[in-house]
Amino acid sequence: MKAIQLTNPDRFRGRHLFALAFLCALLPALCLAQAPPFTITTVIGTCTASSTVPPCLGGYAGDGGAAGSAQLNGPFGLAFDKNGNLFIADANNSRVREVANSNGTLGNISTVAGNGTQGFAGDAGTATSAELNSPSGVAFDSSGNLYIADAGNYEIREVVGSTISTFAGKNSLGATFSGDYGLAPSAALSTPTSVVLDSAGNAYIADPQNNVVRVVCANQTPIACGTLLYPAGGTYTWAKGDINTFAGQYSVGAGFQGDGGLSTGALLTNPEVVILDPAGNLLIADTGNNAIRKVTPAGIISTIAGNGNPSGSYSGDGGLATQAGLNAPKGIALDANGNLYIADSDNCVIRMVDPNGFIFTIAGIHSDCGYSGDKGPATSAQLYFPSGVAVYGGNVYVADNGNNVIRLLIPVPQVPQINAGGVVNDASYKAPVAPGSIASVFGDFFLTSASFSTSLPLSTSLDGLSFQFTGGTAAPLYFASSGQVNMQVPWELAGQSTASLTATLNGSTGAAQSVNVAAFAPAIFTVNSEGTGPGAILDSSYHLVSASNPAIAGTTYILIYCTGLGAVSANQPATGAAASTETAPTATLPTVTIGGVTENAYFSGLAPGFVGLYQVNVLVSAVVAPGSAVPVSITIGGATSNTVTIAVQ
Repeated sequence: MKAIQLTNPDRFRGRHLFALAFLCALLPALCLAQAPPFTITTVIGTCTASSTVPPCLGGYAGDGGAAGSAQLNGPFGLAFDKNGNLFIADANNSRVREVANSNGTLGNISTVAGNGTQGFAGDAGTATSAELNSPSGVAFDSSGNLYIADAGNYEIREVVGSTISTFAGKNSLGATFSGDYGLAPSAALSTPTSVVLDSAGNAYIADPQNNVVRVVCANQTPIACGTLLYPAGGTYTWAKGDINTFAGQYSVGAGFQGDGGLSTGALLTNPEVVILDPAGNLLIADTGNNAIRKVTPAGIISTIAGNGNPSGSYSGDGGLATQAGLNAPKGIALDANGNLYIADSDNCVIRMVDPNGFIFTIAGIHSDCGYSGDKGPATSAQLYFPSGVAVYGGNVYVADNGNNVIRLLIPVPQVPQINAGGVVNDASYKAPVAPGSIASVFGDFFLTSASFSTSLPLSTSLDGLSFQFTGGTAAPLYFASSGQVNMQVPWELAGQSTASLTATLNGSTGAAQSVNVAAFAPAIFTVNSEGTGPGAILDSSYHLVSASNPAIAGTTYILIYCTGLGAVSANQPATGAAASTETAPTATLPTVTIGGVTENAYFSGLAPGFVGLYQVNVLVSAVVAPGSAVPVSITIGGATSNTVTIAVQ
C-alpha cells in the first residue's frame, strides 16, 4: 500500500513527469498575438492635396514657425537628440530640419544643415550654408554631434557645433566602392542612406548600392576594427578613423545568406538603415532582402524579421516575425521595452515586433496606400511608402515619405479589466476558488503574446501584468495572455468567503472584481483541459488511464490530479512556491466516487515540485462496473468536484 502513497521520492519523480506534461496541456491553446492599438495624427508638415500621386505635394516652408504648419519634401530618416528635439532628413529639400522639444511637445521647426541647393559644398563652414544632396539619415554621437547620411553626395557629413565637415566618403570618387583599411574620408561609398554611432564613437554606415554595411573605427570593439588579414595577404591593424566592411561582401554582391556565421561572410541586398540596440547588436534593414538582420558584437549575423522572399510580400501578422512577409523595409527603431518598429515601406504599413518575436501591423492598410485616417485608429489610416521611424516618450514618429509629413502614433491607454464572474477554478472553470489552488482569470489584458513563468517560485508579473487580491496580496502567475491568466490563489486568503481582485498593466489598474472563495473547491483536471471528459488520472505505474490502458476493478490504484482541496496539515509551501518532496497531506481526507461506488482516499496532498496542484490516490473498488467512461468525482469538506471519466475493466 505504501508504494502508491506520496512517501517515496522515486514515486515523486514519476508523478513529476506526468504533472509537467499535464500542466502544459491544461494551459489554453495559444491564439495569434494581438496588435496593440494606436491612434494616428499628422504632427509635422501639411498635406497639400494632389489629384494624382503622391496624395500630398511636397514643398519647403515654415522655418521659424510651428512644425505643424511647415512643408516637407521627401522626409526620410528621423532621429531624436538627448534633449528630445526631433531631426528630419528632409531629402528632397536637401536640408536637415529640427523640430524643437517645447516642454515635452514638438514646437517650432528650423533648418540646421543645408541651404536648399542640391550639391556638394561648404565643408569647414557653417552647416546651414552648406550644400547637401538627398540627405537620408541622421544620427548623434555621445557628445551630441550630428551625423548626416548625405546620400547623393556619397558621404557622411558631421556637424560639430554649427560647422560641417566630411566624416566618411569622398564625393569626388562618385558612387563606387573603395578605401577599406584606410582613412574613412578617402573611401568611396555608394549612396549611403543611414548612419549610427555606438557609445565609443564607432560609426556604422548603410552602404546600400554596395550591398554592405561599413564601419568607421574609433576603437577595436567592432570585429571589423581588429587585427585582420588583407585580402591580398599580410596583416592589417586598425587605426582610429579607418573604414572597413562590417557586414556583406562587395566583391560577391547582392544575396541573402550567411545566417549563423560572421557578418563579413554574409550577403546583403540594398541595406538601407542601421540602428543599435542597448546590448550593442547592430540591426540592419536589409531592404532588398525584405528582412531585418542582426549582428551581435561578436560579429554573428541572423535574421530577426522577414522570411527573405525576394519579391516582397505581406503576411504573418500575429505570428513569428521570422516567418512574416515584408516588402522593402526601411526605417527601424526600438522602444524602451524592446519592441522593434519597422517602416514596411512598399506595404505602406508600420509593423511592430515584440520582445517575444511576434509581429503585427500597427499602422496603415496593406495594399491601400494614400493619406487618410488622422485622429482615428492607426490601422484604419493610409500611409504612402513610409521610410523612417523613431520612438520618443513611448510614441512612434513616422516619416510618411510619399505624403511629405511626419505622422505620430500614440498608444491607446490600456487598462486591464477582469470579467464579472471571471475568476474560476482552473480545472472545472467554475466558482468558487480555494486558497492555494489554481485559478483561471478571464478578461481583457492587452498582452500582445502569451507569457509563462519559467522559474519557481512563480513570478507575480508577466509582461507588465500583475494581480492583487484584498490587502495587496500579489497572485503568482503561471501563464498570461490577452484574454486569460492562470494563477495560484494565495494561501493568505484562508478564512475569507469573498475577496476583491484587481489587474494592473504597466502601472494602469482596472476596476476590482469580487471573487468567491471557499475552504474547499475541489476540481479534477481533464485531458482535454475543458473540465469534462477523461480525467487526468494515472495508474500506479504512472501511465494515463485510458481506453487502451483501463483501470482494473479491485486491483488498480489510481492517482487523480486536481486542485482546490484546501489546507494541508504539514509542510505548506509559501504562496507561489512549489510543494517540497516532504509529504504535504490535506487537512481533510476526501472521498472518491467511481461509478457510483464511494471509497476513502488512501492519500490526498500537494503534488511535489508544483504550485497549487494536488494528488489523490484511491483503489478502484472491485464492485465498480466496467465501462469506457465510468464517472469519477471527489468530495471534501462537503464540496463535490466536477465529474470526469475513466475506463474500467
